[in-house]
Amino acid sequence: MLTPKQYEAVGKLTLGFNEIEYAFEMYIAHLLGAPEWGVSVLLAGEGTFRHKAERFDHILHVIADERPAFHAQIEPIRQWVKRAKQLAEKRNEYVHALVVHDFQTNETRLRIKGTDTICNEAEINFLAVEMAVLVDQMHTHCGDLLVLVGEARESK
Repeated sequence: MLTPKQYEAVGKLTLGFNEIEYAFEMYIAHLLGAPEWGVSVLLAGEGTFRHKAERFDHILHVIADERPAFHAQIEPIRQWVKRAKQLAEKRNEYVHALVVHDFQTNETRLRIKGTDTICNEAEINFLAVEMAVLVDQMHTHCGDLLVLVGEARESK
């Protein structure tokens, strides 16, 4: 068994990651802006994390192409989406790891991709903090982007 602190770290990682996924859904829905809100929410929520991240990135790319003045606002968001996908790979390693006991050393380990390793609680907590910072940055910049897009759409 993992220690309570190790379980807590994996839990923080998981919940922090869920917040990023929800942010993707929320900003996709707002940027799509269908008159029937449920349509935007339906399309935003479809698929896995990777699908949502890629859909969000594609939407941002198209907006930047159609509104070049928004490029400077959009590019950092696209970089955070890219980083979120990288973090997703590390998150998956921990969340989907098998907890095993090494009887030779009498230690509990995680089996990640067929390799037994010590559960690095500090690394897991660092990833959770990095995700929290990333989602805060996304909220700030995406909120600003939503205002810009809304104003541009209204001025047509």
